[in-house]
Parts: sequence; C-alpha cells; structure tokens
Amino acid sequence: MTPGVNDGNCAYGVPATGTFGIGGASSERAPVFKNLDLSVGKKFKTKEQQYVDFRAEFYNFLNHANFGPPGASISSPASFGVITSAIGSARVVQFGLKYYF
Repeated sequence: MTPGVNDGNCAYGVPATGTFGIGGASSERAPVFKNLDLSVGKKFKTKEQQYVDFRAEFYNFLNHANFGPPGASISSPASFGVITSAIGSARVVQFGLKYYF
C-alpha cells in the first residue's frame, strides 16, 4: 500500500505499530454544499392605485447534486468513509401572482 494512491485503501498508508499516523486533526472534510436560489419579479400597473405583481422563484437553480458526509463510524467498516446519501432537494420552481387593490 502506497501513501497518496487512490486504490480504495487508506490514503495515508498503514502507520507503524504504536504510532498514530500522519493525519492531522480535521484533515478530512465532507463534500461542499452548493446552492443558488434565484427570484425574479415584475409589477404591472392596472389602474392608478392597483397593480398585479408576478414572481418566479427558483430554488437550487443550477440543480447541483449535494452529497451527505461520509460514514464516520469505525464500528461498521463497510460504510466507513463511504458517502451513501444526498442532502437537499432537486430544482424547485414556484410562480406567484398577486393583485393589489
């Protein structure tokens, strides 16, 4: 096993007996969470004091997949370090129309 080689084994290599290894505190991180929400609106005047307000709202506009953190329990080696879930939702579009009088 070579340190730094992505062959499915430990990236740091096997530490010598009686040592803690070379991994520092907080050296492993979960995948980044990316999200872009967008909202657009337009007012249309109907009369002097009345208007119609139209809105379009987009949640997760770029439809980016966000993955959960890897398994952190050493007691279950099959799922340790494996990402098994997604967080957040897919793109959601919402329209609104209001009449102000």
